[in-house]
Amino acid sequence: MREQAAHHAGASGAGSGGSVSDQRAGRAVLPTMTPADTLAAVPTADHIATARDVAEIYRRGSAALAACLGAASCFIFDRDEYGQFDLAYRLDDPARPAPKTDPLTTAEQIQGWWLTLVQASGPPTTARPLPYPNQPGAFVIPLVADTALHGTVFLRDCSRAQDPLAAREAISLATTMALTLHLAVQRAQLQKAVLPEQVEEAITQERRRIAREIHDGVAQSLAYLNLKTELLDRLVTRDPAAAREQAAMIRQMLQSAMAELRRCIGDLRRPASGQGAAITAQLRTLASSLSEMPNLHLALQEVSGARLAPDVERTVLGIVREALQNIRKHADAKTVQVEVTREGEALRVLVVDDGQGFQPDQQQADPGQHFGLLQMRELAQELGGDLAIASQPGAGTRVEALIPVNAPPAGKQVQRMRSD
Repeated sequence: MREQAAHHAGASGAGSGGSVSDQRAGRAVLPTMTPADTLAAVPTADHIATARDVAEIYRRGSAALAACLGAASCFIFDRDEYGQFDLAYRLDDPARPAPKTDPLTTAEQIQGWWLTLVQASGPPTTARPLPYPNQPGAFVIPLVADTALHGTVFLRDCSRAQDPLAAREAISLATTMALTLHLAVQRAQLQKAVLPEQVEEAITQERRRIAREIHDGVAQSLAYLNLKTELLDRLVTRDPAAAREQAAMIRQMLQSAMAELRRCIGDLRRPASGQGAAITAQLRTLASSLSEMPNLHLALQEVSGARLAPDVERTVLGIVREALQNIRKHADAKTVQVEVTREGEALRVLVVDDGQGFQPDQQQADPGQHFGLLQMRELAQELGGDLAIASQPGAGTRVEALIPVNAPPAGKQVQRMRSD
């Protein structure tokens, strides 16, 4: 037998309709098989069921059906999700005359006949050979499985009479072929599907990101406003002029908090465009917003004007913002130094203050009271980096993080820093 193959669409769907395409008319002529080779290599239903891929299903199925019915030619037309029939595989007996009609015309004729058949009696539910009109010895077999039509098989010039035994054998072969195709399509769809565990992980990561956004922005501002209102309460009767200044500052901070809240809501409603300011400009804006830190020194080495991956920028900004907010609220520092330097394929982020310091071990024992420290570590570790906090009472605090410029695959991290 002489065989030709074309690419299989791998799609399925119930019902019928659509048009015919000639985009996949098989042109790859495989080695011709002698009649003896053909008889010796006729596949069985078991052989079809163990086929490794769609092309092998077609190859074994067409050979088995052609031998079963003594066909001169076997055409397999697969069907995509739009109901379009395409030539996927062709098998011819070189000892018998070649068909006079080209495969595209044959496909169009079968498509029209199929539509008429479906409209008259509904789509067939079994892989039973159906006599094709006006062509003696021609049959069409629908490859139906679980109400899904995966394609049709057209057998031309069949020399074997359609006795009950031949019909049962053909139905068995075609049904096996259809079911095996159905399983192959389902496997392909499953490989493309998102697993529930992946969905849950994505939801968890997004919740963490939203929590960080709220904590780093609005929550920090509201906490600081609470401290300001306590100060205002003490100043109202003791120093009215200072109280008015504090009230004006509180109004300004409330406006900033409202703007930040609107920005967070906007970010949640639209994807990041990636067209924002560079990391250096964002860090300078962050530093300038902390007007109560006049002795803040910002050093940016080998990152000026650079555009980093959005996740890397977000991580660096989140760590610096959290560290500065902690200094503003708790450290009572006189000077603050922020450094972001490029070291090979990583960014080193350093925030140092000369404030009152704290005991890191005691802070970690109660993470609910020091959410920000936990968030900074999570930010670094999610990109495969690391973060260390060194502090002692009365000796200031040093926050240092190492963030990969290109986040490594899961489970791989940059060399961990010493926290001592």
